[in-house]
Amino acid sequence: MKGYAGQYLYVDLTDRKVEQRPIDKSIFQKFIGGMGINLKLMQENSVPEANEFSPENVVVIGTGPLVGTLVPGSSKMFATTKYPLNHCIGTGAAGMNFGRVLKHGGFDHIVIKGRSEKPVYLYISDDEVELRDAKELWGRDITQTTHLLWKQAGMDSSVIAIGPAGENLVKLSLGLVDNIASLGKGGLAAVLGSKKLKAVVAYGNKNIEIADRNRLTNLVRPLFLAMRNFPNREMMMKLGSMAGWEHWSEVAGIPYKDWTEIYPRDELRENFGPDVYLKKIRKSRISCPSCFLPCKEKFRFRNEGNIDSVTFASSFIGRITAFGARCNVGTSEKMLICHDLCNRLGLDTYGVSASIDYVIKLYEDGLITNKDAGFPLKRDFETTKRLINQIAAQEGIGAILAEGFEHLGNTFGRDFESQIKGMDFIFDARCYRLGTYEFEQVVNPRGGHQHAGGSPTYGARNVPIETLENFCQAMGVPASSMNKIFSHNDFNVARLTKHCEEWYSVFSSLGVCSRKSIKAFYTMDLFSELYSNTTGFQMDGKHLKQAGERAWNLLKLLNVREGFSREKDVFPKSWFRPLKDQGSNLVLQDYYGRKELTLEDLDQLLNDYYEEHGWCIPHGIPKENKVKELQLQNEAKSLKIESSKRSGSCHVS
Repeated sequence: MKGYAGQYLYVDLTDRKVEQRPIDKSIFQKFIGGMGINLKLMQENSVPEANEFSPENVVVIGTGPLVGTLVPGSSKMFATTKYPLNHCIGTGAAGMNFGRVLKHGGFDHIVIKGRSEKPVYLYISDDEVELRDAKELWGRDITQTTHLLWKQAGMDSSVIAIGPAGENLVKLSLGLVDNIASLGKGGLAAVLGSKKLKAVVAYGNKNIEIADRNRLTNLVRPLFLAMRNFPNREMMMKLGSMAGWEHWSEVAGIPYKDWTEIYPRDELRENFGPDVYLKKIRKSRISCPSCFLPCKEKFRFRNEGNIDSVTFASSFIGRITAFGARCNVGTSEKMLICHDLCNRLGLDTYGVSASIDYVIKLYEDGLITNKDAGFPLKRDFETTKRLINQIAAQEGIGAILAEGFEHLGNTFGRDFESQIKGMDFIFDARCYRLGTYEFEQVVNPRGGHQHAGGSPTYGARNVPIETLENFCQAMGVPASSMNKIFSHNDFNVARLTKHCEEWYSVFSSLGVCSRKSIKAFYTMDLFSELYSNTTGFQMDGKHLKQAGERAWNLLKLLNVREGFSREKDVFPKSWFRPLKDQGSNLVLQDYYGRKELTLEDLDQLLNDYYEEHGWCIPHGIPKENKVKELQLQNEAKSLKIESSKRSGSCHVS
């Protein structure tokens, strides 16, 4: 095999068995790798409607064929499971070193089933694979766990670790890769915690063979130069995510108070703005392997013991959103203390801050009292820190918040309305208008997870039609679809989103980072050349795009089996009420702000989205001819899903 290790690990935690199994060449050619093969292995090994915390729930970890090569941004690894926050099957992604060392260790993927009686961690080092005792690690935070495992396995190894929140089955938990990159928003860490799997450690020293190294190098060299000479690179290196400050805070604004108001912009700028970031924040950039546009940052701050501490994040402005605005902790240093606490405990900062913001708004509105909460709830540092600890430990009112968003209304008398499929969202369409990121949150099986909707509409208002048309050309969108997406100097956001999902699927199958700053340098045809010269499997851009579509349709089929159909693709209730913004009201509008959108408009967009996908419109399920076109008949049959061409009728048997 070229570009691949050619095998995967099958781990049965119940019987403490680890097997090395080959992956058939035809599977690589059909599903490429990364997210694609993760989903295929999930289809082969998962049990219908399994409880997320049962031994039957499967976790699949994998990486792509370009990972470990010199292709810029090729560092991604992926974790697929049934997520407890909203009961969907989804795939989380993370950067850093794990994907590379897993392949160097001789494996493309790992399938994990069962449940250990005692805490363990999985150790992989070339031909040595074993489950090791994790008694001394259980109860430790992620930073402690990672550093102890690095001390044992060496700093050249890579570590996926969970914290106390995952051990306590908190549905807002996630893991960290190499103590830096977050993995598995929606409760991946809780799934691993239910299996008593504290960590996965990988090290490898095997070569990754390349089919045509000279041609691959000739393709990669101009990419390196283009990224190094990128006009905005200097600004990005200086400001990181704060380069988007003007749009995120000044134009769109940051909602808080349970998504009813925009945080005051002047106060936001004074406490957390670019001047504060440049003059007061001690930081440095961290890059994943093979990336010239580092997005991760290392922050130094004084903790509450007045001791110098370090924490990591992919977006400083995201920490401002979570703790600066929503929780109003007061200063950047206190904001970083809260973020670091979440990192160590293994909590999703967005989900946790959304929960805290919600429960404080209930308190402000008199729906809960000191007796209900156990203490006064304020928008300040002390309240935020206390609630973070309670959520991670499943204690007090934090135990209710730890269960996620779907059933909060039953407890508190007011629904958490800023959710999609049980997941808090990041992009509010009242602020940003309805671009592909905002729309994709609604149709993505993971809900508020929005990365598959990436397009030039991200972080930008009024992008010209020509820019979107050029983007579609890069994605390999056929002329027949272009004619449906674009008309009268406007575009159909639903139809465009379909192709964005397949574009994301290709990135995630190859193992390449899909951040806007990276994917701007790629086209589908370039990817086909990089893939062909790495693996020796000749595949043009059209068929590579189809492989991305195949993976996305398999993701959809897996979730159809779990009960996800059109009835789950619901726009959040909060988008249909005005969002207060300094004396004015923001309402849900189309991307160019020309029209306020109604339920009928949104319903038609869903119709367009399903039609563009080739799915039946009444139910949002892949039709028989689409299943055949993508050669997914066997997968659909094994999932016991039937589709029919007749009148678009579809059903799960």
